[in-house]
Amino acid sequence: MDNEKSSRFTRLKGFLLAELLRLLRRSWRISIINKEVLDNLYKENTPFLLFFWHGNYAPVFPILEGYKAAVISSRSERGSVIAEVCLNFGYQSALLSDRPSREAFDQMRRILSDSRAAGTAADGPLGPRHQVKAGLIYLAAHLNLRLLPVAVACSSKIVLKKRWDKLEIPLPCARIALVFGEAFEIPSGGGKERIRQTAAHTGETLQLLEAQAEEIVSSGYRRNRKPAG
Repeated sequence: MDNEKSSRFTRLKGFLLAELLRLLRRSWRISIINKEVLDNLYKENTPFLLFFWHGNYAPVFPILEGYKAAVISSRSERGSVIAEVCLNFGYQSALLSDRPSREAFDQMRRILSDSRAAGTAADGPLGPRHQVKAGLIYLAAHLNLRLLPVAVACSSKIVLKKRWDKLEIPLPCARIALVFGEAFEIPSGGGKERIRQTAAHTGETLQLLEAQAEEIVSSGYRRNRKPAG
């Protein structure tokens, strides 16, 4: 009975959070850069993994609503809520362990045989913040997935500073920039060193894209700001 109540509460939280994000999205001023890379992967039916920082996931789900994809989150209470949010936006949901395993590998293969696209936080589920998880790269390498980075920046937001990921919730009427990088393959061979190098490259790529997104948001803010006095 307790589990049933917990499940109902989780579904309710997911529904309410999704509706809140939808409501906020209507007021956001959104710029999407290099989106053709995402669209081309779908057109070519290329399996890929979209990745972003955990602290920036809130606007990604509503802005990309309508794309067929599976969102990977951790097998935990918080991950279950995120999964419900994703289901309310029409995405598939997958709850996986944060460690590579045969079960996770098989589940990812089943998911990608259907949607061909998945998304997840590169530094999730529990950080450290802005450090790409090697397990993510390992799964992508063994499933021959392209990696597609996307960074987010917003002009006005609430930052949950006590959380490890410093989760950002954009405020109403915020200017938001999504910047997609180029999709890339994981080099073959090299074992653990290859995985480590790819994880480092992935993190550096996200940081560069985030700087671009911040510049877009900042420039837009300066252009739209009224002169003092």
